[in-house]
Amino acid sequence: MHILGNLNSGEFNSQESDKAGSDFSGIVLDYFWEQFYDSSDDYIAVVDTGCKFVRVNARIVQKLGQSKISETDRLCRECIFPNGDGKGDCPVWRASKIGKDQSGTIENSLFGNIFTRALPFFRPDGQVSGVLVVATDSDKNTLASRAPGLIGNSSQTIINAMPEAILICDGSGSILASSTKLCELFTLPNNDTPQGSNILSFFLPGYIEPSLSDFLSVANGDKTFTKGKYMMRRSVSENFWAEVSFSPIIDNRFNHINVLVEIRDITESLQAQESLNKNYVRLTRLHRTFTNFSPVPASNIQQLIALYGELTGASACSYYHIPNGNARPVTFWESPLSTGILPEQSPAELVGYYKTHPGDYHVINKPFHFSDAGLGNYLNDNGVSMMALQTVKSNNKLVGLITAFYTHNYVMRKDDVEFCNIIASAIAVEESRISTQKAREESELNYRELFDFITDAIYILNPEGVFIDVNLGATRMYGYSREELIGATPELVSAEGRNDLELNRQYIRKAFEGESQNFEWWGKRKNGEIFAKDIVLNRGRYFGHDVVIAIGRDVTERRQAEDKLQEYNNELKETNASKDKFFSILAHDLKNPFQGLLGFIDLLVEDIDELEKQQVKDYLQNIRSASYQTYSLLENLLEWSRIQTKRAPFQPTVFELSTETDEVFSLLGSSALRKGIKLVSTISPGLFVEADRNMTHSIIQNLVSNAIKFSNSYGKVTVEAFKSDSPKPGIESPTSRKWLVINVLDNGVGIPEDIIQQLFKLDGQVSMVGTANEPGTGLGLILCKEMVEKNGGRIWVSSEAGKGSTFSFTLPLHEK
Repeated sequence: MHILGNLNSGEFNSQESDKAGSDFSGIVLDYFWEQFYDSSDDYIAVVDTGCKFVRVNARIVQKLGQSKISETDRLCRECIFPNGDGKGDCPVWRASKIGKDQSGTIENSLFGNIFTRALPFFRPDGQVSGVLVVATDSDKNTLASRAPGLIGNSSQTIINAMPEAILICDGSGSILASSTKLCELFTLPNNDTPQGSNILSFFLPGYIEPSLSDFLSVANGDKTFTKGKYMMRRSVSENFWAEVSFSPIIDNRFNHINVLVEIRDITESLQAQESLNKNYVRLTRLHRTFTNFSPVPASNIQQLIALYGELTGASACSYYHIPNGNARPVTFWESPLSTGILPEQSPAELVGYYKTHPGDYHVINKPFHFSDAGLGNYLNDNGVSMMALQTVKSNNKLVGLITAFYTHNYVMRKDDVEFCNIIASAIAVEESRISTQKAREESELNYRELFDFITDAIYILNPEGVFIDVNLGATRMYGYSREELIGATPELVSAEGRNDLELNRQYIRKAFEGESQNFEWWGKRKNGEIFAKDIVLNRGRYFGHDVVIAIGRDVTERRQAEDKLQEYNNELKETNASKDKFFSILAHDLKNPFQGLLGFIDLLVEDIDELEKQQVKDYLQNIRSASYQTYSLLENLLEWSRIQTKRAPFQPTVFELSTETDEVFSLLGSSALRKGIKLVSTISPGLFVEADRNMTHSIIQNLVSNAIKFSNSYGKVTVEAFKSDSPKPGIESPTSRKWLVINVLDNGVGIPEDIIQQLFKLDGQVSMVGTANEPGTGLGLILCKEMVEKNGGRIWVSSEAGKGSTFSFTLPLHEK
């Protein structure tokens, strides 16, 4: 079996795989190493950078006639070139030194004449850490004569042991081999293998084209790995969701690529995710509903029935209260998309059905027939295809029934039924509250004793808002006697101009109608002192009469404490925001100069043996220059942080703009050089601005760095400047002060319109990778905007996808 392809497992990683970003899952999982490679008819080994064996497979052991342990310290070239050094002809030695795939035919080795391919793999720092060696007898028969294709008997055993269904196809999609799990997944008889069929016959229409596109991208060598989610046929009448990965199996000798296909059934995981999302939405809605409950249970029941219908996809929903076994309709809900679905109420038939079908929850896909009301025909005429019946019980006693009508067959899962049970339990609680409130209304309370016992201020008002009675707490709060307050209205104790008295009368009226009210009131004591208080209004009974009971609490101290707490909170947020911005800037702006510094160091390390003394000195001078510039940048960032935390004043100075631009070009020169990008400044000497110099340097550096990042190789980045009468020409009006407009232009990939709208927003920051996959934090442009505006200027961008971008900003111009 030949595995001369791009490999990527937990143990080794080829450079080509890194570049392609592949994820070769399938047959190279770590725990299959011994079994899979030992079953191969190739010679397979891993060697270190000194070309010593680290790991060998059974074929090598068998050929050399020794144990694996004794081979692990042996030099690879002693087996390949037993009679000489042979470094120059050895693909393994070349791969370890230059870090690229190597191949070639080697004659007269201890293994005979072998075709060898060597694939280097790398450490995180990019250095070669070893080589994967795959060698094959070069005098074997051609690939086509090795039945059945790439898969031998031992290898067939391995793919049968894979945890997922495995297929191996030729470049046209014809199936060469398959695992036994494939038959299980697609319910095929064990003796009915799909060899000779095309893989596309397993995909549903609508998924054939995308799966074929992915397959061919691997078969044609355009990609080293691809994976997607598709709908596949399990049988003639059953479909399922699958995650399918396509990976190449390559043999360079025969210019032949086959494709390994791994299929995993993800239907259950998708259903679990769907259920998780659905339950999250339901719990969120339940939480909001419960926290917004009113003191009126009937109103809460109405909300719960609407929630039941909305979150189970019903067309109509209703609730019946059942006192003493007799059903009485309480409330109903209908979807705005299906009005008129709710049939005539037939509570007696519902109770009858429940009595003959015990249980808390029922789904009737073909609604039962209510003979006397003709409900069955009504449902058929209005397209109702399913009905659900939910009981509501309190203390294990039936108190109500919920009905739901559906115009489609909806499969009720376990979590759906649990949600319905939660709604039923909540309604049962509200039913209990109704019973409690009725019992409370029927009993007279001794208001006088209750009033004087409670320290809060309590007032009894008639529907017109006149005080009928007050407790001792009210007299102490306002300083008026009980006799002075009785017969008065709330205007007596209202702070002038602080309360809406008409709105207050509405609160009293709504409370008398049974709707609880809670609001803030500014009171005035008899001595003229103004204070804040919270008021709660509820309907009640006072010696046989319906009244409004008001409870007031002085919240002056609480308000003062809340205001102080809010002040501390705002200061803390501001401090944290400044701190976070500083660390973000520190990480963002230090990255580019370090890239230049590391670039020179890498060049020096890699070419030290070939460089002349003067070249080494030049590199070291560049490194020293970049180091000083980086240190200077760090000092500037620390100074900027002190400005943000108000520990240092904002210090604009007069300086020449071209000097700052040249310093930025020097700092970013190595980054531009690596991509072949030309940096051009057309800013004339003698243009002076009056701004904070450190901030200006950081602005130009960020914009030029971004232009390099999003420019294609061998592009061009230009910085230009011109005078203006406005801080934003064409948008803002001219001012008495003159401005300098600085443009940073590139001919790179450009920016889509929807992303432009988010570039300068802190709450919508966008982070994109550059044309060479350079990472970004998404903070650079936000920091530029803040620093430009700190200097009084403006910043904006114009761009067209595929044609480049122009970032513009203004600074105050200094004229001599």
